[in-house]
Amino acid sequence: MESLRIALNLANTELVTGHDPDGSPTGPAPEMARRVAAAVDRNPVWVEYTLPSEIVAAAHSDEWDICFITADPARAEVMEFTEPWTRLEVCFAASATADLDVFDPATGRIACLDGGAYTLWLERHMPSATLVRCTSFAESVTAAIEGRADVVIGVRQFFADLALVVSDDTVTTVDQAIGVNLTVDDGLSSQVMSFIRAEA
Repeated sequence: MESLRIALNLANTELVTGHDPDGSPTGPAPEMARRVAAAVDRNPVWVEYTLPSEIVAAAHSDEWDICFITADPARAEVMEFTEPWTRLEVCFAASATADLDVFDPATGRIACLDGGAYTLWLERHMPSATLVRCTSFAESVTAAIEGRADVVIGVRQFFADLALVVSDDTVTTVDQAIGVNLTVDDGLSSQVMSFIRAEA
């Protein structure tokens, strides 16, 4: 059986929750990936990345066929997106001593994952904000706690077990889609698109 190389973003712990004892990834994204692989009659092969920007950068390197990533216009040059298979709510959070009511997102300091979907969204919608770019979500949380940023942006569920004040307001929602590498054959693309369309 032909392989389907599936790129996973390990930074999104809401969708990739860990690994089984045999090393297979667990969580909603791997579960959906297995269903996609079965639908296109291919054997899933996992290609794991620590950041979404690494998936985008590897698009031309023939490392993966499909990926699980947030649909964003800035990534459309290297991949074609399916319709969303799930949607995540994004919000701000701050240290326990901060007052979120006085925070102005248009001009404030926002800790964010460099190259992440929320950062791309901020660049388009809040160009006057000061973005404190970090190499991991954990680093962005630390930046807010230590006062190097006023707030941190992330998926609401990411903040559930952290000692932070979480805003009740939703900044944006992000569509989690399957990206089909533009270098793969059109047959695979149409099959994946059809499967997700039927699932939506």
